[in-house]
Parts: sequence; structure tokens; C-alpha cells
Amino acid sequence: EAIGAHVRGFCRSVKKSMQKHRLLVAPLRYGAGVKGKVLEAMQYGLVAVTTPVGVEGIADPAQFPGYVVANGGEDAAAFAEAVVRAYCEERAWTECQARAIALMASDFDEVANAGRLQAFLEQRWASLQEDRQGDFVGQMAWHSSLRSTELMAKYISTKEELR
Repeated sequence: EAIGAHVRGFCRSVKKSMQKHRLLVAPLRYGAGVKGKVLEAMQYGLVAVTTPVGVEGIADPAQFPGYVVANGGEDAAAFAEAVVRAYCEERAWTECQARAIALMASDFDEVANAGRLQAFLEQRWASLQEDRQGDFVGQMAWHSSLRSTELMAKYISTKEELR
């Protein structure tokens, strides 16, 4: 509490808790891949204030529907300024929220992505033999895996001879 933050304990419903707030404040300095916390906040209508690390795998920082502070992981004052701006500028907040909802619907919708995934897998399956013919590294790996029994037999034979 000395810094003005209050830890309230266990959260029974993430949805209810998220819907009581306007912003996700995520000054991420490192990480890899899509940040689930950012997507989940956007799903519940929160506007994210984060760093370029926070938007990895979601959108280009320039197209992200929230506030991306370029050096926010290192510059606390700049990050705090972005948080205040995001909270106080109602029109910009509403616009970011609408863009976030649209992004979630277009890029992270389960039904839409299931259809895209199915179409991708069907296309890959249809061209599998042709693709394998052009995959030199894959052919080498396949060849080596087929020789594993032969090489293991040689190893065991040599080991037995040395005894």
C-alpha cells in the first residue's frame, strides 16, 4: 500500500473483475509470443497500455488498438503519461476499444480461426507429397531417421566387441 497499490486477494471471476476497469497497464520489458493477458483484457473491453513487447504476435505497434509506449519498459514517466492519457481521453479510449474489439473478431475469433486452420491443413494435406519432394532438409532428416536402427545395431555391436 505504500505505493498506492492495493492487492485485494483472490479473484472469483476474471470477467466481472475486468469489466469494472477501463485499462490494462502492462509495462512489459521482456517476453515472447502472444501475451494472453493483453488479449484477455481486449476481449473484455479494456484498452491496453503496454510496450512493443506487449503487442508481439498481436499487431504491429503502429496498428495496435491501444497505447504502445516505445521505451515504456525503461521510461516510467513516459509510460505513466500514456496511462493518464489513455484513462482521461474518452474519445481516444472509445476508439481504441472499438478497434480492439474489431481486431479480436477478425484475428482471434475461435470459429473464424477454426475454419482458417481447417482450410490450411486441407491445402497442406493435398500438396503434402509435392511439398516433401522440395523439402531437402526434411528429406535428410527422414533419411537419417530410417538409418537409426542400422546405426544403433552398429553401436551395440561395437560396444559388445570392446567388452
